[in-house]
Amino acid sequence: MSLSSRIWTLSALKCLKQKFAASYPKELHIIQVDNGAFHFSNYLQVPENIILLFQPPHTPEVNPIERLWKEIKKTLKWECFQTLDELREAMWK
Repeated sequence: MSLSSRIWTLSALKCLKQKFAASYPKELHIIQVDNGAFHFSNYLQVPENIILLFQPPHTPEVNPIERLWKEIKKTLKWECFQTLDELREAMWK
């Protein structure tokens, strides 16, 4: 992952977690994350009402989104889309 991608991902995660925590301030939230380096960054501050649950390394089968990617890749892995709308249309067929 490039440095700019890491910075963008870190910023997006930070924003999501802060807004999520602020939307439900009186509840404790457990968010499952993989072992991406950006989840361990010293710059990522996790709000007090969020606990990050790290899945074991090299276990994509315990990450629910990986099951979705597997299904999508079955039909779309050799496709090339010119626009995001084309991709969306293909996914919802």
